[in-house]
Amino acid sequence: MGIVIRQSFFTTVISYAGIVLGYINVLYLYPRFLDLEQIGLLRTILDFAILMAFFAQAGLATSIIRFYPRFVRDQTESQGFINLVLLIATGSYLIFLLVYFLFEEHFLGFFGENAELLAQYIHLALWLTFVVAISTLMESFARTQLKLAFPRLVNEIGIRFLQGVVVTLYFINIITFHQLLIASVLIYMLSLIIILVYLARIGLFRFSVSVIRIPKPMIREFAFFSIVSLVSTSVFMMIGRLDSLMVSALIDFKANAVYTTAFYMAAAIEVPRRAIAQVNSTLLARAFEKNDLTEVQSLYRKTSINQLIIGALLLIGLWANLHNIYALMPNGDAYRIGFNVVVIVGLAKLIDMTFGPNSEILAMSNYYWVNSLALIFLAPLIIALNYLLIPIYGIDGAAYGSCISILIFNIIKYIYIYAKFRQQPFTYKTIVVLLISGLSIALAYYLPVVDQPIVDLLYRSALITLVFSSLILLTKSSDEINTIVQQALIKVGVIKR
Repeated sequence: MGIVIRQSFFTTVISYAGIVLGYINVLYLYPRFLDLEQIGLLRTILDFAILMAFFAQAGLATSIIRFYPRFVRDQTESQGFINLVLLIATGSYLIFLLVYFLFEEHFLGFFGENAELLAQYIHLALWLTFVVAISTLMESFARTQLKLAFPRLVNEIGIRFLQGVVVTLYFINIITFHQLLIASVLIYMLSLIIILVYLARIGLFRFSVSVIRIPKPMIREFAFFSIVSLVSTSVFMMIGRLDSLMVSALIDFKANAVYTTAFYMAAAIEVPRRAIAQVNSTLLARAFEKNDLTEVQSLYRKTSINQLIIGALLLIGLWANLHNIYALMPNGDAYRIGFNVVVIVGLAKLIDMTFGPNSEILAMSNYYWVNSLALIFLAPLIIALNYLLIPIYGIDGAAYGSCISILIFNIIKYIYIYAKFRQQPFTYKTIVVLLISGLSIALAYYLPVVDQPIVDLLYRSALITLVFSSLILLTKSSDEINTIVQQALIKVGVIKR
């Protein structure tokens, strides 16, 4: 678990720096410089591209992690494998384009009165789809060598910084809104180029036309795994991205601006999970390759409890300070109707974190197809829930749909993993952390409100963090967290070794 903690620390720091930049963009620059309809249109284009990118890359991102150790025996074969993946991905993207243009009229018709405006910019979303697909594959190659930090730096910090620059240029009338949308796509292209240069500098990428030869008995396994990963990854990405598109279609772009802003606030909770998952995927692949189920169980439980602790603290802190965040936002009253969305989506993220790395365990085991079977059931459930709940509850309905879908999905995976491996992520420490969370919620609820939002945010956050963290350390709920704190105190001379 030590390598997970170290690698996850760096990627988490980078991710949270990106979150800070993202918060500046989403909670200050966008509301101040763009109107609700412009924000909604921009988010619809970006969410469409990011969602469709997972279809376009044909499930290869996960296949890279699983099959790289098998197909690449030494560094000389690495580029041939990369070229093969890029060739398949390009062909997959062309098939995606063909399918899109065949059904373009039906897709745009889904957006009703907003279809005409979206149609003017859909070509940007199609270009961005390809860029995001290739960028995802390049990041997966970096993950095979545990080179996570720099690609995360580019994607989490670089992109968001440039997005802030672009929207500021629009505000000071240097570029038009049309040019802003084009620039938003160019930012992703630039990030892809930078990642390619980085991979070339560390010897993981070079320009060549060689393609690795996959042994015939393994072609079928590689193809089947990629298809299964395509289904599981793309459908899981529907949670959040599909919500955004359906809010735009069933309500309007303005409602989507509020929904995506609230969703982004809640998404900060799962940043540690994403960072840990990137390392866990590699370690689980190695463990299953050695048939080391003891290591799998260890990663399962440790990841679950650590993610629950971190996620609970973040969700409680976010919920307790939402009134301050909206008070500090430009045009905050227009976004305040997303309060419940933040809490509901945040709870969904916490549920997903608490169940641990169940998706990664299934993806790296011989039962990788179970994810896809569960998600094939889940995809129509997401759509049905959104169609049912959005007309009744508005943007809250989309949040309820996400939360219900994530809970059902995790229960299915939990049951299957226990049935096949006799492993489950929960211990008595899970109950302890939930009780500590309940006490912290009660504390946050009864804390007096200070008139100055910044002062209230700082004192409220400090007290909640102090009480929650102290109880976690005193109860020794996480061996890893206690060890890290103890080592930190030793280094600063507070306690002796």
